[in-house]
Amino acid sequence: MSSFPAYPKLKFDGIKESSGQAVLRTPMEDGMVKQTKWRAKTLRERPLIYLLDSAADYASFKAWVDTTLNMGADWFTWTDPASATVKTARLVKGTEGVTYMPVRKVLDRWEAQFRLETYE
Repeated sequence: MSSFPAYPKLKFDGIKESSGQAVLRTPMEDGMVKQTKWRAKTLRERPLIYLLDSAADYASFKAWVDTTLNMGADWFTWTDPASATVKTARLVKGTEGVTYMPVRKVLDRWEAQFRLETYE
């Protein structure tokens, strides 16, 4: 299994985290809603933005996603910045879910935006 590259820098503006659905809710005839835990683990999604400081980093990151991650379909290890623990992760929707945007007109710095999911 591949590891997330060390060179992209996480941008903290806009970082969010959402829990996956672990509870099953069922409406009852009397109007109450029954609720029970139905999963021990869930997929947690995080929208992230990483800064790629050079055109070489941009090309390397694209190659890592396209080749090493099999167009973004494969799992990899990623260090969660909030807990500093290594987690198994993948890109939501593979390469379709990754957006690259130049930071400057000379195209020497790029941002990679994507949703990451971890199984927790």
